[in-house]
Amino acid sequence: MPGTTDVKINSVCPGWVQTDLGGSDATLTVAEGARGIVWAARLPADGPSGGCFRHGEPIPWERRRPASTDSARPRPRCADPVTSASAAMNADSPLRRLLPLALAAGLLYVASLAVTRLPCWALFALLVPVAWLLWAYWAGNALFARRLWLTGVTRPPSALRRWLVRGWLLQALATVPALVFAAVLLALAAPLGPEHWFLLALDALLLSLAVGPVQRWLGREVQADKVGTVARRWPLLLLNLALLGVTLLVLDFAVLGGPDTRGQAWHFVAEAAFRNASAAACPVAGWGLGALAAVDALAWHASLLVIPSLPEPVLRLTAWGLILLQAGVFAWLFTSLLLGALALVEQRRAATAGAVPGVNATVSTAFIYTILVLALPYL
Repeated sequence: MPGTTDVKINSVCPGWVQTDLGGSDATLTVAEGARGIVWAARLPADGPSGGCFRHGEPIPWERRRPASTDSARPRPRCADPVTSASAAMNADSPLRRLLPLALAAGLLYVASLAVTRLPCWALFALLVPVAWLLWAYWAGNALFARRLWLTGVTRPPSALRRWLVRGWLLQALATVPALVFAAVLLALAAPLGPEHWFLLALDALLLSLAVGPVQRWLGREVQADKVGTVARRWPLLLLNLALLGVTLLVLDFAVLGGPDTRGQAWHFVAEAAFRNASAAACPVAGWGLGALAAVDALAWHASLLVIPSLPEPVLRLTAWGLILLQAGVFAWLFTSLLLGALALVEQRRAATAGAVPGVNATVSTAFIYTILVLALPYL
């Protein structure tokens, strides 16, 4: 523009917006995405020029080579926060992936040591960080399924899509089962011995090694911003669940074993196990620990008396499947805990990259508000 000296040339990225292109699972409304564009259009004479901005904040440039020819010069473009966060997760070394998994397993270990020593009012505070990891995994999966459904069923300008895409009620409702299953997980983890914790540490290590290959394999078929969620939702969950469930069963029944209770009555076995495990500062926690110990003792008693006498292999296999149920529940909850830690890391990276303005994706207000409401009786 001849004679004009205050022309500004900037590149503005609106972020991941709920439009026809962005889809219903995008994190920003149209109004939120437009704020950065309006800001750039109204820059003063001394405003910045030649930069890349998102939500009024500068972001780095990235250079990508055009797909038309490998010899073409790379072209600068604004970095995509969602794709960049997913790509960073895929490029992580196993050691960096192991860190959040080790922290999650360490949290469970410390909490399992304290569960018998704390009064009832303090157990609620102990459950919150464990429940947070479980909630992060389950609520993320539920939101992912809901947004896929909304994308396939509703129209882009649908009011139903705008109301349901955020999922505040869903996240709040997911907090209650997360607390309940966190209590179950702590009760199952409390009686574990050093051999079990060594096995769980080894499982966390193997899971950190499996994340990269699984995500790279899925990256050939799945959109980049959804690779992490899909990997955690199905292949990583199923692989770790099968591995951990079987190894726990082998450790408990083939390696460690238990006392010979074949000459004792069923009720005596259950009562003795309940009595030995129910010593806790909180009576509710003591009852839960005792009940799980009784179930475990009865399962071992059944493996000595009932299963060997079953005439058909199918019946014996079914009986072992029922005994495996407790180990399977623990494997499912422990795997959900580890995958929840990975989900929080990915969400934190997306938030740091600027996918959502002014929102820290690692802490949900729905979770916090629900926890505060549930904590009111303890205040």
